Amino acid sequence: MIENGDWDRWVCVSFVLLVLLLLVLLLLYLLRYMEGGGWSQEGRGKRELIAHTLN
Repeated sequence: MIENGDWDRWVCVSFVLLVLLLLVLLLLYLLRYMEGGGWSQEGRGKRELIAHTLN
């Protein structure tokens, strides 16, 4: 059996890894969308605002 403290740590680690994986997939999707020319000038401004907010 896994001790309770170890179990909590594994749950946290797997949750963080899952979130990171989703973020990477989202970034790849956005990059592919931008390459397709789907961004207007307004959309580009919003993306820079979002990137600035995240950083």
